[in-house]
Amino acid sequence: HLNRIKLPPNEEKLIENLVEQPLGIIILGQNCLAKASVVNELFGQPLLPTLYPRQCNQEERLSWRMVRFSYGTHTQISLALANSYELVEHLIEQPWHTIPAADLEVGKNPDLSTAVLEIRLRHALLRDNVQVVVSPSNHTSQFNQVYRHCVEGLTPILIYCFKEDTLTEKELEDLISLKKVAPKQPVFFVCSRPMPTCELTESEQHARSELLSSHSHILQPHMLQEIYSNKLYRLTQKQQESRLPNKGRSVFQQLCGLGYLSSMSVSTKRNLQRQHSNFYEVESELIENFDNFPSILLFIRHLLQSLLIEATTLLNESHNRCLRMFVLTAFDMTRDMLVTPKRLEYTRQREAELYSSLMTIASKKQEEIRQLIVNTIEGMKEDLLEEATNHQFQG
Repeated sequence: HLNRIKLPPNEEKLIENLVEQPLGIIILGQNCLAKASVVNELFGQPLLPTLYPRQCNQEERLSWRMVRFSYGTHTQISLALANSYELVEHLIEQPWHTIPAADLEVGKNPDLSTAVLEIRLRHALLRDNVQVVVSPSNHTSQFNQVYRHCVEGLTPILIYCFKEDTLTEKELEDLISLKKVAPKQPVFFVCSRPMPTCELTESEQHARSELLSSHSHILQPHMLQEIYSNKLYRLTQKQQESRLPNKGRSVFQQLCGLGYLSSMSVSTKRNLQRQHSNFYEVESELIENFDNFPSILLFIRHLLQSLLIEATTLLNESHNRCLRMFVLTAFDMTRDMLVTPKRLEYTRQREAELYSSLMTIASKKQEEIRQLIVNTIEGMKEDLLEEATNHQFQG
């Protein structure tokens, strides 16, 4: 009975991971500038160095190591290998507001290629043990290995960054591998062509804030229900295509071809989700510039709520199995209590009837039995006398 109410190993592991593992915002991609821009936008300050247009030729040759941001009471930076050894002597010791590029670059030492740059910050985003992990850029390792290293011990929220109007061959290969490793994991795609807010001048930031003010009602608490029903924020496919430039459509079509995005209308998606009993499935999203970057708040909220619903559904199913077993066991016990005495009474009655039947048969057949015994003895009498006469007694 206990095996029937236990959670299956995969469901038990999923719930344990959600309870024990902290949230991790995993920033994937091959382009250093794209990922640096997203990190700076997340934290609201230029933590990672960005490459300006005059340095774009150098960008393709840069190879950045993996970076992990976590919460700390004061700012601290260290370089750590997989075995947790810190390599302090390989870092530049100087005050910084933006992490020195030399600390991010892998360099020519192969022994340090797998080292992770650990950064502790006192930032609201990193409270409650939330981590931000930036995958290595222009690496030679397999994407599967890099992904597993980045999400190890974390509940991942994936952001994939790119810079060009179309995805490169390497980015397509990464996304194909990601689809195989985590087929059901939604991804927030960011194209970082414009400058992020934290890197704009004050006048540019003010202009952008005025542009976003018309959409600020989306994030108001009393409008969340409408946001969840996708009536305000998400656009239909026609609207999405109309607002995408011709070059941007190729990225959308590439992601559709890979299975991350869909060209179906919102109503069609809802109907399919209802048919498959998966109504709260979170879909991947694509934004073209940092004007729409605040939508990541809704994406993360939807993703966390979907994880919560998935865990509570599994626990509810286990609870239902347990209750069903208790009800059936109680029913069986009650039935046994009612039926067993009647069964015993029926058995005693049948035994008495059988004994009475046997006694009646024996009484009726008594004379036949006696005559059968007499005939048997008479038939054996002469043989017994002859054997007694021929028997040789000794003694």
